[in-house]
Amino acid sequence: MITPDQNIKFGVQARMKTICLIASMSVIIAVCQPTFGAEEKPVHNKRNVILGLRKVDWSDVTKQNEFISCVISAMEHLGKKYNYEDLVCVSGCAFRACCTSNQDLHPSSYHVTNDIAIIPHTFKMLGYSFTLHKRSDYETDKKLIMDSIDKGIPVLTFHGVANWSECCIISGYDDDGAVLLGYSSFCDYTNGARDSGYFRFSDWHDGWFEQGNGKILIIGEPTKLPSKEDITKESLRIAVKLIRGTTSESKDWVMGYAGHTRYAELLCKDTDDWDMLYTAIATNLGTIYRDKAYVPPFLREAKNVLKNKADVLEECAKIYDQISDLTREMIKLIPDNLSLGKGVLDKELRKQYAQRVYKIRDLEKQAADLLEKIQEESL
Repeated sequence: MITPDQNIKFGVQARMKTICLIASMSVIIAVCQPTFGAEEKPVHNKRNVILGLRKVDWSDVTKQNEFISCVISAMEHLGKKYNYEDLVCVSGCAFRACCTSNQDLHPSSYHVTNDIAIIPHTFKMLGYSFTLHKRSDYETDKKLIMDSIDKGIPVLTFHGVANWSECCIISGYDDDGAVLLGYSSFCDYTNGARDSGYFRFSDWHDGWFEQGNGKILIIGEPTKLPSKEDITKESLRIAVKLIRGTTSESKDWVMGYAGHTRYAELLCKDTDDWDMLYTAIATNLGTIYRDKAYVPPFLREAKNVLKNKADVLEECAKIYDQISDLTREMIKLIPDNLSLGKGVLDKELRKQYAQRVYKIRDLEKQAADLLEKIQEESL
């Protein structure tokens, strides 16, 4: 695990941010249009950039999931419109919980690669194939990215290339692939960046991308888009697994009920690194817990699809109404829009915070039982 250095900042978006190095864009940009199924291998240019991607940032503090934001940006470029509220539930992200199993609280608990089953499920629901590549040698990884950009298809990277980032969207390359361009929520766009918001990273294959065991996601051919009914059913299936923590075999992280429990236990422990503790609280709150507020409307919409299960879905939605209330109480106890302050240092306050995590865990157990009942009877 990589410990963020002293450059970590705390801002209104409850995230660590680092200043991106932005170089001038003095070379003519080639506009890329998506092309699938091309038989000829792409001919690499010195520079190629996909223009007009949706920005990925933390301008909305209620929508902080980097993976979901990057997917929405990529899909929009491919002509598919999705909103955060729906996709964070369809993907399963809103139903998860995750915490470190073998160390103190760590800010990267929220990373989607800790529960990687979310990724294939998400792209299946979107109607796209994909390949996920572990960081390899520089030439191999550079070619993967350049080939996709030359086809007009953005690339997602995990654990870099921007420092501390869960997920980036790569929109282009320069200097024969030695420089990558794109978006990351960790770039501070108020510090001299262009209006376009594109970052430029040289030495992208090293640093955080290397130390964090980075991954590259290449979006492939369109597949058959599931029906609304199938999307609802499949999303409820994975929701039960994520709530119960049965989708991951990682030894470094505990998921689901156990993730809530471990998180609450660690919240009550004192630490020698208060910055790390606060950042871990802020990042978990910003994604894992804030995202649960989108579940009630998702379940109520599901009532229109699974009409014979409307009563059970409404009962489950009411459970998530309670969870949303608890999350709002957590925000009041230790706000995620302030720098390190008295809240995180107050052990009693952290205990109160942890009690709400336990309550959320127990409520999600009830929700999982209800959702499983629906599956047994009709899915």
